Amino acid sequence: LFPYTTLFRSIDPFDRDEMARILNYPTNITLHNLYTVMLWSGLSFHELISLAVEDLDLANGCLFVNRSYVREQYRVTKNRRRKRQVDLLPQVITALKNQIEQVSNNQKNSIQITDRDNKKIKSQTLTWLWYDDTSKTHFTYSQLSRRWTAHLDACGVRYRPLNNGRHTYASQVLSTGAITAEWLANQLGHTNTDMIHRHYGKFIPKDANHIIKNLANALQ
Repeated sequence: LFPYTTLFRSIDPFDRDEMARILNYPTNITLHNLYTVMLWSGLSFHELISLAVEDLDLANGCLFVNRSYVREQYRVTKNRRRKRQVDLLPQVITALKNQIEQVSNNQKNSIQITDRDNKKIKSQTLTWLWYDDTSKTHFTYSQLSRRWTAHLDACGVRYRPLNNGRHTYASQVLSTGAITAEWLANQLGHTNTDMIHRHYGKFIPKDANHIIKNLANALQ
């Protein structure tokens, strides 16, 4: 099960050096693509794990969050705001293009999705991006958690859980000084910035040395 108790602990994002070690350490192509998207898209883990080829619009540089996978059940997103368009960084687009090639010959999976009223059910037929050959469906949290823990240990990065990717993305983009909290809230599917400041974003001084230079240039 997804460990909700970890969600609102102190924000502890990966810094750029740690991210580089995670993404540069050898692993199979699917996991490399998944870790790239996890760290650089802002998707929560239960949104990421149920991502399908049909959710992508890479020609326009975005994807659409249409479902989540929580407690072994597919659900529409928690509120209408979180059924959203997510604009993608170039490295995420590259990873998703690579992953589409990995699953292009896979059979589609038909699933049942529970609506917000917990009563209505609708069907979808999808091509999972993070496909497990053994189970013939997408990876589960427990399957990926074992791989993630081993990967962090191998590349010498202190352990944080899988959903830390969302916190890392929020903190890294805030630390650039290039975006507003309002833009980030929209990316993450929130209606205002309260959750950004309280639970998702943390300024990372060591990754923000460029800001004073940008400020000096802007004030000239």
